Amino acid sequence: FSGMMQQHAGTFIGQTAACLPLVLYGTRVFLDTPDRRRAVLLAAIYATAALASFPPLLVAVFGLTAVYVVVALSVEAGLRRKAAAGWWLAGVALALGFVAFYYVPALALRAASPQAQALYRYAGLETMPPMNLYQLLSPTLMGGLQYYLQPVATSTGAYLPYAGMTAFGLALIAS
Repeated sequence: FSGMMQQHAGTFIGQTAACLPLVLYGTRVFLDTPDRRRAVLLAAIYATAALASFPPLLVAVFGLTAVYVVVALSVEAGLRRKAAAGWWLAGVALALGFVAFYYVPALALRAASPQAQALYRYAGLETMPPMNLYQLLSPTLMGGLQYYLQPVATSTGAYLPYAGMTAFGLALIAS
């Protein structure tokens, strides 16, 4: 519903970001009726998203999903918490097994290439001035145009993808 996906769909960042709704929806469907069949389906969804392969954003996607599961397990009434948590952990373990063929060699390659380590070492430490929150409202506010002229992967400084007013409208009517 926003310009963010149009701006980033062709980049590896956009493809990974597009997995978040699928991962959260699959998790919600699983939590509605946690059982063996849905745990396998959840593992397939998680494994598919994990193959999007932009690790910093994958950590955010799966970290947000894990927080969502913990909150859902702790506040939802009528949910068999131990069974749901057990099946969810089984699904996560199965998903890790599905993608091990990809990540085991990738981790070995990362260990053998110091330039890759240097690229990701400080990626999570980047900060953003609060003024850049205005970029959520307009694609050109607060210097957005300079980011359109450069590819996202090589831009310097923190930047927020344009979410558009649609996201704010949906958030207002969600309650």
